[in-house]
Amino acid sequence: MIERSVYIIFVFGIISGLAGILSVYWWPAVAGIDSLPEPQRAIRRQKRLGRGFYTLVCAISGLVFLRMRVSGPVEMLFGVMLVRCLLEIGLRNWKPKILFKPRCVARDVKTGQRLGEVVSETRDWSRGTIEAFKVRTDQGNLIEMSADSVTIESEGSSDQY
Repeated sequence: MIERSVYIIFVFGIISGLAGILSVYWWPAVAGIDSLPEPQRAIRRQKRLGRGFYTLVCAISGLVFLRMRVSGPVEMLFGVMLVRCLLEIGLRNWKPKILFKPRCVARDVKTGQRLGEVVSETRDWSRGTIEAFKVRTDQGNLIEMSADSVTIESEGSSDQY
């Protein structure tokens, strides 16, 4: 009875690991993460992918070792949980170095004049639209501009948002 329950737990672990990996590709944007700048979003996606991968690997290895009868079901379940907890601790403490921080430049819609660097944005969460941008001018002043009065460009390219 316990062995069958542990088999079911490992099968659910395999399913949840696959779902975690596939969710990174099918739903790259998760509620609450969309408001983060791109480097932090990329780090969160990497961590979600890592969690799905090690959940899948732990569940598969536990199922294989249980099938080979290396140890009993309770010991195997405890060992897999311990390894998964240690991997989770390692992943939570992992802080990658961000080599490149993309900069966005605000330009006036009418004149095309460079206003400054975009610092933040104000969103209307009920409609899912951006209402305004906070822009730091070249003189260091902070101004707030409505979303339809500026165009946002990634510095160094002609990509417009």
